[in-house]
Amino acid sequence: MNNAVSGIYAAVEFGGTSTRVALVQKTYVNNHLDSAVVLNKVQFPTTTPKEVFDTIGAYFKDKEFQAMGIASFGPIVLNKSDARYGCMTTTPKLLFQNVDVIGEIRSRLQEKEFQIEIDTDTNACAAAEHILRYKDLRSLAYISVGTGVGVGLLVDGKPVHGLGHPEGGHILVRTLPIDEKFTGVCIFHGNCLEGLVSNVSIAKRKNCSVHDLAFFPDDDPLWNVIGFYLSQLCLDLALFLGVEKIILGGGVFQRKPIVDSVKAHLVKMLNGYLDYPCLKDIESFIVPATFGSDEGVIGAATILDFQSDKRKLSR
Repeated sequence: MNNAVSGIYAAVEFGGTSTRVALVQKTYVNNHLDSAVVLNKVQFPTTTPKEVFDTIGAYFKDKEFQAMGIASFGPIVLNKSDARYGCMTTTPKLLFQNVDVIGEIRSRLQEKEFQIEIDTDTNACAAAEHILRYKDLRSLAYISVGTGVGVGLLVDGKPVHGLGHPEGGHILVRTLPIDEKFTGVCIFHGNCLEGLVSNVSIAKRKNCSVHDLAFFPDDDPLWNVIGFYLSQLCLDLALFLGVEKIILGGGVFQRKPIVDSVKAHLVKMLNGYLDYPCLKDIESFIVPATFGSDEGVIGAATILDFQSDKRKLSR
């Protein structure tokens, strides 16, 4: 007999362009997370720290929930033994450098006592995909491309933490002759992967705003260039980490020709190497995100299910 228990959880998806806050109903069957449903969600621009955290505090102030998960852009400190746990570090969003994400939220909800857990936005999405869709896999990667490039990793069923967290968006890739003089847009590395393929980079190439990119046709040759660079990240994930599935999320991957280009270039680069079942069908190896625009907040709510520390109060 199945024993089903449901609860309401707070979720914060803290993105480089937009922030989303939500209440998520999670249902457990026999103590295993079975489903997560977004009950209410609000989105607003990620402007200044004060404006963002004031809005988060106002949203949750009169709401009841059991615990909170935060899925955040980074880099961010995730080591709980570090006094800076929950703090931003060298993020390209300069206004948010050294901001204490957990502390700022706690300060605005002082009347409430609740557990908070935090991870990167892409690790959170990888966690949601694993626990709610791909339970049978031991490893997977989640790539998000938008304002930045993020990579979330699950290995042996757990989000990867070590030196910090995965920062796959800043790897260096082999560039094409067309980009011989393109310096990229990353403030740290110039033409690293993020500096070459983020929506900011694409807009710079097109001399337009990020919002105007939607008006360029699907047959624009630039999409194949972007796909070539992102396929190198997928190649690294396949060769070095041996992930069983790569999941694509974020606004840039909404452009189908980029996704098609990634797959085609990856097959060409592998050139028949790695004779594994999961690579036999590229359409099953590289797949779209499952939860659409709810991916981030569902991921945030799911973070709580990967934490061994279940105390009511976490810093």
